[in-house]
Parts: sequence; structure tokens; C-alpha cells
Amino acid sequence: MSLEDTETETRTGGRWSEVDDLIAPYLTGSNARLVSDSGDDDTRRAVVSNTIGRLLRLGGAPLDVSLDTETTRVSPGDPIEFTVTITNHSAVGIPLSLDCSTLWGWYVDGTPEGEREAHYESPPRMIRFRGSQSYTFERTWSGLVRKGDGYEPLSPGVHELEASLHVVDAAQKGLADSVTFHVEER
Repeated sequence: MSLEDTETETRTGGRWSEVDDLIAPYLTGSNARLVSDSGDDDTRRAVVSNTIGRLLRLGGAPLDVSLDTETTRVSPGDPIEFTVTITNHSAVGIPLSLDCSTLWGWYVDGTPEGEREAHYESPPRMIRFRGSQSYTFERTWSGLVRKGDGYEPLSPGVHELEASLHVVDAAQKGLADSVTFHVEER
């Protein structure tokens, strides 16, 4: 066995085929584990999936995040019900490298869930968002934000509610949505 043969066996953990040469440029780091050597069909799907994953990192993702609310005008301290829908418009799975252990999060004026800055701190992880899959989440924000040791209603004026996937530069990649709402004086 030559040094070259050893290197190719190490790269895939097994047999190296001609199709592997096709996919090698699309695999980096942990994505290399996404390819299984169970036949040409699986390898082609892996090429498509990893290519779409690379497009996601470049900002051309077939994923969509939408945020809807019942109302955009509230009194101070009134709760806001909202719905977040995350959809993969592609027929193939998309690998996502998340910044933390949760898929998405919501923010009030940039503060996670109106709580504190460190709310979504957890280890990063890799997931695969299945092809043609859609998730819908319904949440209610209390209308209060943390101030010191307690909670207070937002001051009257224009505020923003945002939902985004926990990926690097989600807004620039089109993986976030926001709604402007008005807190009116009583």
C-alpha cells in the first residue's frame, strides 16, 4: 500500500471512488462526515446537499424565515403573540452550522427574548434541515423586558421584534425576519 492509498483511505474512512473526486472540493472540516460510501445515488445527494450548504454560507440559501404578529400596535406591558415559520424550499437536506444548541431565537430591540444578552449561550452544533421541511413555532412575548432585577414594559415608541436562525450573519444571509411594532401611550 502506498502513502497515497493510505491518505485516500484516511480521508473517507474507507474506499475511495471516482465519484469522491467529484465531491471532495465541496467538503470541509466536519462536512466531510456528511458523505457516505453506500453508492453513487447517496454520493450524488451528498454533492447536492453540500453544495446547497456552501451556498447557505455564501448567502444564497433556499431557507426562509418568516415572522408574523396579530398586531403591530400595543399598550405598554401588553403581550404580543407571534408565529415564526422556517421553511426549506429545496428538495434536499441542508447542513447548518449553528452558533448554539437551538435552531432559532427571537429578540426584542436586539435583546434575546427581552431577557439578557447571554440568553442563547450554549455549545455550537451541526444539524441537517431536511428537504421540503417546514417548522412553525407560536410564541407569546409578555410585553415586558428585564431591567435590573425586575421587569418593566417597553417605553412608548417604535420597537422591533426579530426572529433568526442561529447561524453566523443570519440577517445578511436572509435567515432572519423582523416586525416593527408601536407601543402607544395609555
